[in-house]
Amino acid sequence: MRSPTTALLFTLLLLSLAQPCTAGPGEVPGEDADPVTRANAATHFANNGQYQEAAEIWAVVVDELPPGHQDMVRYNLGNAYRHLGRLQEAYRHLSLYPLDGPNAEKAGQALHLVRASLEATHSQVTFLAVPFGATVRPSGEQIGETRTCPATWWLPPGEHRFEASLAGFTPETVTVTVAQVAREQQVRITLSRAPAAVPSAAPVEARPPARPVWAWATLGGGLAAVASGAICYGVAYARNQPLVRRYGGAGSDVESEYLRRFYDRVLPARTAAYVLWGVGAAAAGAGAAGLLWPRGGAQEKFSRQGHVALTPMPEIPLGLGLRWSF
Repeated sequence: MRSPTTALLFTLLLLSLAQPCTAGPGEVPGEDADPVTRANAATHFANNGQYQEAAEIWAVVVDELPPGHQDMVRYNLGNAYRHLGRLQEAYRHLSLYPLDGPNAEKAGQALHLVRASLEATHSQVTFLAVPFGATVRPSGEQIGETRTCPATWWLPPGEHRFEASLAGFTPETVTVTVAQVAREQQVRITLSRAPAAVPSAAPVEARPPARPVWAWATLGGGLAAVASGAICYGVAYARNQPLVRRYGGAGSDVESEYLRRFYDRVLPARTAAYVLWGVGAAAAGAGAAGLLWPRGGAQEKFSRQGHVALTPMPEIPLGLGLRWSF
């Protein structure tokens, strides 16, 4: 049976194991610790005069804290930077402390001391940019991080280059000349909207010139006329055969009757056939010439000209066909 003392020690051991692991005084909390725990650990460093360690932690967690804790950390961070001689960072964080905060009077006094020290060697330059939301950052020198306008820098005498930018606008670089210390300056920057990107034109596929419509129409009309002439000739032949069988005998009367009927019924159809053949052949020839002529003028390469050739037709005894390509 356990003694009361042993049971008490065992209970205390279990309670100590059940407690969450937190960083003790003088220990740097891990990155998985919540921002408030890390900020409290930084306060312990600052109280021991370890301002560098405290500032490094506060600078990381300041934007992750709730508003109430954030204001206090900005006040502490400004004081830490003041002790480290980093007056520009100290001025920035102290100036962000609210005027109605619990330490507003102390923050104001610290800000006054920092400003007096900066005015001995620097000038205050405030950047104003249009449109709203533009950011400004040093160009070519490490003065500070990118800040949203209106933004303030303390600059020593000399020339300093800054670049303002905003999405959708062309970045603008300005040169600020600080002639003397303890003098406030304002720099106004107006950004121009960036030109819209012009889409690249799609390549146009080179196409050969189309064949003239008149050539096709003339060729088609000519072939139709030739076909019509063949029909007319067939009609004339069909009308003439009965006359030949009926008036094929000798005699002037018979011949006269044959000729009368021939001129009346056969000759018109045969004449129409000859006329249609002549006109159709001429039209078809003109149309074919228009189609076979080089498409692009006389200077076009021969490879693009039309070709005409006689082609054997095996399905017809001794048959030949006319073939052209263009």
